[in-house]
Amino acid sequence: MKILLSAIFLSLLFASCAKEEQSSSLFISGILICGEHPQGVQAGLVENGSIRQSAGVRVFISSQGQEWELLGSESGYKSAEAPILLCGGYYVMRAKYNGGEAFAEVQVPDTISLINSSPTEFTVNPSQPSNIIFSMLWTHQTGVSYFLTLDTLGSDHSLIPFPANGGGQFENNYKGPYENAGLVLLANDFKYDGLHRLRIWSVEGETRSLYFSPLSDSKRQVVEGDSNVSGGKGWMAGSSVLDVFLNVSL
Repeated sequence: MKILLSAIFLSLLFASCAKEEQSSSLFISGILICGEHPQGVQAGLVENGSIRQSAGVRVFISSQGQEWELLGSESGYKSAEAPILLCGGYYVMRAKYNGGEAFAEVQVPDTISLINSSPTEFTVNPSQPSNIIFSMLWTHQTGVSYFLTLDTLGSDHSLIPFPANGGGQFENNYKGPYENAGLVLLANDFKYDGLHRLRIWSVEGETRSLYFSPLSDSKRQVVEGDSNVSGGKGWMAGSSVLDVFLNVSL
């Protein structure tokens, strides 16, 4: 889950630089996910329009008067010592370097709960790509948008032989931000048979424009564009996640 979000929203090139400049700006970016430990947070220095990592940057998370340090790793700053993030909780993320500090306040959205759904095991007829095969509703939260993904799991699957237009239309049909607390899937939303994971991410409304930035625009957004980080660059967001597993057969 963290790897997927990092690939979509935190795909940044860190430039190498041998000399640290006093004019550098702190950078911090990441997603705090309900029910998980803080992890995958990126932090560094912005210099000449580029972002680079520095061992001197320290990252902290605090809540209700307590603070924990996140340790750097190949996948970003993380901490198994900090408490699991609470749905609906408020947190402050801080990056510190050379006496300077950048911080962002984050609210993790409340839990997404499934209200109802049609059966999660179903058969697809390749000659009827527009058939409705699955529907569901989940709890809606004010001020929250959604990002949806559909992934094929495992290796036991084969291509569904749809007509010319083919399958795999889910990404086109459900590009974020998605505002509704429910969906209807057609047969050609799927490209393969077998087991799938439908994942719904909830996103704070105020960070929506940053959260859904195109990959090609991610660097500009962080270095030059909008930011919800005070004293530096970047953005922090909170998210809750609902997984539904679907089994498709022919």
